[in-house]
Amino acid sequence: MKKNVKEILNELNYEDLMKLKYDIDNGALHLKRLLNKKIKEIEQNNMHTCAECGRKINPLTDFEIKIEYGEPDFKRRAYLCSVDCLMDFAKELKSIEIKAKRSKN
Repeated sequence: MKKNVKEILNELNYEDLMKLKYDIDNGALHLKRLLNKKIKEIEQNNMHTCAECGRKINPLTDFEIKIEYGEPDFKRRAYLCSVDCLMDFAKELKSIEIKAKRSKN
């Protein structure tokens, strides 16, 4: 369950509220540091790399294509940053599929 700022403030005790007020009154350096750290953590946890070109993709701000492929018991996942990368990735998959069919015969 997500909480808004008002709900979070209601959960803080008096001492923590006074520390927060003091920090805000003095430029909020500690609060800024905490916010920046949390934002960076969220971005890094959600960051993906394009399987085709290697570009870093932040799904919170960038366009992202996610593909799951493979056999039912061994699925693979690929993240792509554009339709061009999707087309190139599809060509590579097609060539892998053709090679696999040839090796079976």
